[in-house]
Amino acid sequence: MPPAARAAGGRPMKAHLLALATILVWGTTFVSTKVLLADLAPQWILLIRFALGLAALCALRPRMLSVASRRDEGLFALAGLTGVAAYYLLENMALTFASATAVGVIVTTSPLITALIAAARGQRETLSPRFLAGFALAMAGVLLVSLAGSASEGAVAGAEAGAGAADARPVTSFADAPGALWTRSTTAPGAAAAALDAGALVGCALALAAAAVWAAYSLLVARLAAGGYETIAATKRTFAWGLLLMTPAVLLGGNAPQPASLVEPVNAANLLFLGLIASAACFVTWGYAVKHLGAVVTSTYIYLVPAVTAACAAAVLGEPLSPAVLAGMALTVAGLLLSRDRRSRPPHGKYRESGQK
Repeated sequence: MPPAARAAGGRPMKAHLLALATILVWGTTFVSTKVLLADLAPQWILLIRFALGLAALCALRPRMLSVASRRDEGLFALAGLTGVAAYYLLENMALTFASATAVGVIVTTSPLITALIAAARGQRETLSPRFLAGFALAMAGVLLVSLAGSASEGAVAGAEAGAGAADARPVTSFADAPGALWTRSTTAPGAAAAALDAGALVGCALALAAAAVWAAYSLLVARLAAGGYETIAATKRTFAWGLLLMTPAVLLGGNAPQPASLVEPVNAANLLFLGLIASAACFVTWGYAVKHLGAVVTSTYIYLVPAVTAACAAAVLGEPLSPAVLAGMALTVAGLLLSRDRRSRPPHGKYRESGQK
C-alpha cells in the first residue's frame, strides 16, 4: 500500500483517538471552572482562558489566515460567537447556579441536538426510530439529573440557612437583577433554600442552552473544514472572533479580578490548564476530528463527559454522587449510545451535509 494511502486510512483512527482525548480533558473543565468561580467572575475566566489560548496558537501559527470570501469570514464569526463566546458564557453561568456534575451531564445532549440540526438541513436518516428512542431516553436522564441537582442544592442551602439563623448572619446567594447577573448579594436566611433551589433549575436550563449552541458550532466547524482551511489557523481565527464578540459581556459584567487572585497558585494553574490545554490544544484536536469524522459522529463522544466530570467533581469538590444522579447519568449515556445508529454514519473522512462545499 502506498504511504499516502496508509496515511489516509489511519486518519479516522487518529481522529477517533483525538476526539476521545479531547473529551477526557473537557470532562474536567467543569470542575476547574468551578474552582475558579470562588475568586473570579465567569466572564473574566472566559476572557483570560481564550486570550491565553489565542496567544498560544499565534505563537504556533504566526501568519494570518487568508479567508476565501466574506461568506467564510461570516462563518468564522459565527463559530467564534457560538463555540467561544456564547457556549462558555452559558456554561460558566450555569456552574454558578448548579453543580459541576449536573452541568456536565446536561451538556451531553449536544450530540442529539447536532443530529437534529443536521437532519433539518437534509440528513433525514438521523431521525430514525432508534435515534428518536435514544433522544427520549437521554432527555429522561437529563430531567432526572436536573431534579436531583436541584434537590441537592436545596438541601445544602437549607443547611446553610439554619447555620445562618443560629449565627444571626445573612446567607449569600446569587442575585437575579439584570444588572448584577454575575454578582453576589445577601438574602434573608429563610429565603436562601428556595432561592438556590430555583437557581439550580436555572443552571440546568443554561446548560441545555449551552449544549444547543455547541451543536451549532460543531456543524460550523465541519462546514469550514470542508472549505480546506488548516485546523490550527482556523481555530486561531475562531478564537479571535470569539474574544471580540465576548467583550461586551465582559464590560457589562464588571467585577474585574484582583491581580493577587490571578497569581495564586491554584487559580494560575487552573487558568493555564483551561487556556493552553483545554482551549488551544483541545479545540485543534476537536477540529481535526470533526474534519475527518463529521460533526454528528464526533459529537457523540460527548457522552463520556458525565463520567469524567462526576469522577473529577467527587474527587476535587467533594460533590456527592446520589443514586438519582447515577441513574440519570446511566439513562443519558444509554440514550446517546442508542442514538448512534450505524446506518446514519457517514463514511470516514467524507462527511457531507446540505449546503456544504
